Amino acid sequence: MDTVRNFEIRLLELNPRGDSFVLEVDKLVESVPPSYQASLIPAIFRFFEKYPLEDCGAPGTLVHLTEHFYPSYKGILLESLARAPSLNALLMVNRVLNSNLSEQEREEYFSALRGVAERVDIHQSLANQASRFISYQSQRVTDN
Repeated sequence: MDTVRNFEIRLLELNPRGDSFVLEVDKLVESVPPSYQASLIPAIFRFFEKYPLEDCGAPGTLVHLTEHFYPSYKGILLESLARAPSLNALLMVNRVLNSNLSEQEREEYFSALRGVAERVDIHQSLANQASRFISYQSQRVTDN
């Protein structure tokens, strides 16, 4: 697992506000053999949690890499959202809600968004974004 630990160390050294972030993260992900990429998902969510207000190139390489392994990252996504909400985790939940889900799965994701929207211990912009996604997805379901 040195490859995964090395990835996380290098990822956490990147500045998502930097002009070269997108290129640097692309290069970092490309340096990891495909057989290890699923193992990177927890590190990616820790990075999102460290920079909760940064879009990190959203959706960008990190989100696309993670989404490639749907639904296996669902638990990590929901845990990350409950522990330390981030713009990227909210975006990912919204993107999942855009797909064809069972009512049970849809409610699970809506519940996670409501949990974020109701929090007072996070940056208000994250709670507001969760509320916007709830509104958008509720309207989308009504329209269908």
